[in-house]
Amino acid sequence: MANPQKENGYTPIANEILDNIVKCRLNGTQFRIIMTVWRYTYGFSRKEHSISETFLSKAIGIASSHISREIKPLFDKNILLKVSEATFNKSAVIMFNKDYDKWQLLSDTAGVTENGNTTVTESGNRSITENGNQENNILKQTIKQDVHMLFFESVWDLYPLKVSKSAVSAKAKKELHKSGYDVISKAIENYISTKPEWQNYMNGSTFFNGRWKEYIVNGVDEEAKPEKREDY
Repeated sequence: MANPQKENGYTPIANEILDNIVKCRLNGTQFRIIMTVWRYTYGFSRKEHSISETFLSKAIGIASSHISREIKPLFDKNILLKVSEATFNKSAVIMFNKDYDKWQLLSDTAGVTENGNTTVTESGNRSITENGNQENNILKQTIKQDVHMLFFESVWDLYPLKVSKSAVSAKAKKELHKSGYDVISKAIENYISTKPEWQNYMNGSTFFNGRWKEYIVNGVDEEAKPEKREDY
């Protein structure tokens, strides 16, 4: 079971940065790139570090070509800064630009008036708001799904017959997470202890897609009942 502790290391991020980064029009991959940069800069108490696209690819689990395409807008928008270019034997040195006033977030929707001044039209403002809200909602939904997946991984490891993992639905993973670790682990324990020796274990996908509920009715201890929690 995973048991992360701040004592084993943590990445300090100013709340002001978080308050402003979530307002940016970024997709999920770009946001993950930023978090990885934070991890290997702020996470080691440094402002900048040599980080290659290959390293980001392995850290995030996305193809290098995709990283290359998605990191460019972060440099263009001035969210990430390239301190020094990559050389033949050295990666580029990258840093996160904490001065959010210099992030160029409206550059792709700006127009130019007759007198040459840059402006943003009313329709452009509306488009930014609508698109920004849509992308923020997508990002929030992605984070929710990731949290449900992380919880599912923790209880999947407890189950004796790990078969058809990919068949467990997103809805089932959400329900597992809402029920809590104590409840699910107790259900697994009850199932294992009550299953006849001659009977084979049901596949993990079958158990976690809803059959686990059959083993919590009379088997959950008082202290193991699910706590009321926010729906991530």
